[in-house]
Amino acid sequence: MSEYSVEIERLVLRLENLFIEGASLEPTLLERIRREIERFPEMSELDEDEVYTWWTDLNHDFVRLNQNYQDYMVFFYQIMKDTLDYRKWFEFQLFCQKSGERQKELTNSVFGIFSGGEKAMSMYVPLFSAVVAKYQGGRADAPRLISLDEAFAGVDNKNIRDMFRLMTEFQFDFIINSQVLWGDCDTLDALAIYQLIRPENAKFVTVMPYLWNGHKKELLEDEEKVEERGIEIEQAARI
Repeated sequence: MSEYSVEIERLVLRLENLFIEGASLEPTLLERIRREIERFPEMSELDEDEVYTWWTDLNHDFVRLNQNYQDYMVFFYQIMKDTLDYRKWFEFQLFCQKSGERQKELTNSVFGIFSGGEKAMSMYVPLFSAVVAKYQGGRADAPRLISLDEAFAGVDNKNIRDMFRLMTEFQFDFIINSQVLWGDCDTLDALAIYQLIRPENAKFVTVMPYLWNGHKKELLEDEEKVEERGIEIEQAARI
């Protein structure tokens, strides 16, 4: 195959992917590219200037198509970002109450005098509430996925225990990571734990699987054992 043929083959593959990924791309541009590609067999009968013009126009159309595609994806990602922003799902009016004090609305001024752990708690509660309210519109057997990065950083152990209890009551299927948190709380019936170990800055990571059964943390041989023991714990809980 000539260099032109290889390049056209690559462009066609990109075009096919664009047809799959975006239905709102400019139809007239796609049609023009299709017609020009179909003219490829004619190029052997044209002079160099005509071939050059054909190739330049076709390449410009692909550049424009790619730009349209990029603009479309930016628009798509913005829609997804706005859709998944839980702060826009519901409006919450939050109240707080400390021991010996009356209940009061959680305003910015009240939030400002909270400790680091109290601030974290006041943000997690509406987050969980918004997620569970959103999931209530799904099927009864649908998973309730939630993921947290550096989960409960700055929260004391007592409140962490309450957060896990809340996640359990909401029936969340959660994936979290932390540098210090193990998740071995009595408010959790079961939890699969994976400790990532990178000894002496090695170029590999060792995975140590554990299983928390609500009472103790058990080191297992491999991931299959985690799944087997998890099934056993689930079956025992149903008895």
